[in-house]
Amino acid sequence: MRKACHSVLSPGWPAAISCCLAFACVSRASEDEPGDVAEPGRNPAAIVADAFGGAEVRRSVRYLGADQRETAQRLSGEKNIRNVVYAYDVFHDGQHIATAYFDKHRVRTLPETLMVAVTPSNTVERVQVISFTEPERYMPPPRWYTTFKNGTLAPQRKLSPAIDGVTGATLTHRATTRAVKRTLAAHQALGMDDK
Repeated sequence: MRKACHSVLSPGWPAAISCCLAFACVSRASEDEPGDVAEPGRNPAAIVADAFGGAEVRRSVRYLGADQRETAQRLSGEKNIRNVVYAYDVFHDGQHIATAYFDKHRVRTLPETLMVAVTPSNTVERVQVISFTEPERYMPPPRWYTTFKNGTLAPQRKLSPAIDGVTGATLTHRATTRAVKRTLAAHQALGMDDK
């Protein structure tokens, strides 16, 4: 089994001033997977801190009530929204700058784990591949992941702006897009946006 790990940082954005909350495993690839696994042998908070230039990271556990879970399902069009969310709040100079979440899910037959960073205004700051166990030919190029930046949930349960497909990686495109939608919806349902 191959594993490819790629880090995609938003061009032109200093890592320390990005905003990210880590939403760990919003979905389930299978019933027996733990809910707070970013990458075997690596501390999820350390992954987030590395992505944000060593910023202070505070892990918290948040629980979606029945109404919040229903809201997240309605917003995303996804049924696999977990009740328990592991959030990684990122602080720079004492100021909360972002929230990052980890989402582990199946692509074809094997899992991938993404870190989805969400800004306080409920837009995607970045999508970073933490682990990808499908053959590398099914993984989009790193620049494709940057197209999620500034994405939001549109009323029709789609991302806005729309994300272009990738030839040869259709299932990865779908799985990644669904993960980002789940993350944004749960983040919003928890009231983490700055409305």
